[in-house]
Amino acid sequence: MALGIERALAAFVATELTHELYDFATAADRVVFVGEIPPVPKRTADLVNFNDLTITLFRDGGGPRQGLLREEIAVTVTVRHPLYETAMIEQRRVEDLLHENGGGGNGAKQDAVGLFGDYRVSSIRAAAGAVPLGRDQSGSAGRFTSTQTFDVVAVGGADFT
Repeated sequence: MALGIERALAAFVATELTHELYDFATAADRVVFVGEIPPVPKRTADLVNFNDLTITLFRDGGGPRQGLLREEIAVTVTVRHPLYETAMIEQRRVEDLLHENGGGGNGAKQDAVGLFGDYRVSSIRAAAGAVPLGRDQSGSAGRFTSTQTFDVVAVGGADFT
C-alpha cells in the first residue's frame, strides 16, 4: 500500500514531536496514524492499552495531478485527547511544525526546509485554523477532537502515489 507523501509527513511529525507511528511494535505507544481512525483506548484495572493522544493524517485530495514536477494535495490532521487543552496544544504544535518546515525558505530550520523523506515540499500552509469537533465516542466521556486541513505543494520528481 503506497501512502506516499502523507506517510512521509506523518513520519516527520512523529520524529519531531517524539511520538511513535501506527506501525510501532508496541501498540500502546502508537500515537501518529495515517488514513485511519486510531483505536479507542481500552482501560482495564487502570491499564491503558492505547494512547489517549492520537494524531491522524488523512489525504483529502487537492488539485489535479500535474505530472512528476508538481503535486498539490490537501492533508487533514486530526488530534484526539480527553482534555480539550491538550488536544488543541498538540494541534498547534503540529501546525507550527509543518509551517516551520514546509518550504518557501521561511522556516526556522533553513537546512531542513521542505524535505520530508524522499519528498521536497515547496509549501505547506493551513487552509484555516483548527476546528474543534467536540468529543468522539470513546467511552462515556470520549476524547476531544480537533481537525485542521493543510494545502501541500510537493515538487521535484517524487512519486506522489
